Amino acid sequence: MFAAPELLAAVTGWAGALSGLVAYGGLTAKRISPDTLLYQGLTLGGAALMGISATLYGAVPSAVVNAIWVVIGTYGILAIVRARRASGTVVSLDATVSLELAAAVELPADVLDPTNGDTQPDAVKAETMAAEAAALADADRTDIALAA
Repeated sequence: MFAAPELLAAVTGWAGALSGLVAYGGLTAKRISPDTLLYQGLTLGGAALMGISATLYGAVPSAVVNAIWVVIGTYGILAIVRARRASGTVVSLDATVSLELAAAVELPADVLDPTNGDTQPDAVKAETMAAEAAALADADRTDIALAA
């Protein structure tokens, strides 16, 4: 039977490993791009959780490697956010992550088909989708505030 600290270390480590596996599997299956907040967040979160677990177990080399991974992941997230702000494509982090999650799921072929007669540039579509997602998020917050 696990004692509380051992159980915490085990659950934390497994959660971190799962996060890393989801990120790597999504990348390998071309469902997630490495230059997205979703991928960087999954890898950063996984490294942080595995680093905590390694620290609790006293596995110093693993804890150090995961701490370095967290620094790299933080840099990756900051680079993505800065680049998107500089290009004017970030409406909000909530909307960006929502769009990345939506992109990770399968869409009907006609949505992904570039020959479906749609001449609107992808950058314009992305900005429009981000603006719509932000508006929906604001509407949801308003509805929640009114219900309270």
